[in-house]
Amino acid sequence: MPAFALFFPIEVAVAATAIVHLANNIFKGGLVGKKADSGWYDRIQECSDVK
Repeated sequence: MPAFALFFPIEVAVAATAIVHLANNIFKGGLVGKKADSGWYDRIQECSDVK
């Protein structure tokens, strides 16, 4: 945010920082998500007796 704050008003800088971080997380999720173990959710559901 400090770099954005040099060029934009603080409200815009905070919003821009949030957008950049969101985009980064979506990008990383797309890269890593393909290799993720999707069976972990099923294993958790099998161990859980909550109804």
